[in-house]
Amino acid sequence: EPDIEGYPGGRRVSWYQDSSGLHCLVKGRDETYSMPSQLRNAKVISVSLDRNGNLWIQTRGAGVVKLTNGQTKLYTTREGLPGNDMAGLFLEDRKSNLWFADHQNTLYRIRNNKYELIHTFPENSLTVLYEDREGSIWIGTPVALYRWTESVVTLLTERQGLSLNWTYSILQDRAGAIWIG
Repeated sequence: EPDIEGYPGGRRVSWYQDSSGLHCLVKGRDETYSMPSQLRNAKVISVSLDRNGNLWIQTRGAGVVKLTNGQTKLYTTREGLPGNDMAGLFLEDRKSNLWFADHQNTLYRIRNNKYELIHTFPENSLTVLYEDREGSIWIGTPVALYRWTESVVTLLTERQGLSLNWTYSILQDRAGAIWIG
């Protein structure tokens, strides 16, 4: 179901980072967050807001940070994250599981506070994540589209009827049709 701004699966947050911390525009207010000491030099690449108001900060080389009511929780390879170099993709599914991708083309989710490796893709980048009404997760790449349903990954390319292999956006209309851009 779309969130209040009409974007399914979580909202990107406008942000910038400087020596005083991470500055985010959240619900119309500019909020400043101090980063834990081990993350002060981390390169932030994406900030997303989940349905519960938690901020999820993806970094290059330092994993993922969850900010909740001023408290930080760091997720790295120590906590089971496959890698610490994130790709900036974020999706919160209808069951409140969180999906991330890293720069090694690995897709994983946090379910019941544990990381699960979902799939490693052969392509050189993942471009988009989307959940349809049936709960399938769609994964776009420059050379194919994938559909993940209950641990089964299905490959879709021009051979299966796509007009182009490159996928940079995915939406589902009211009639249930999936639109690929």
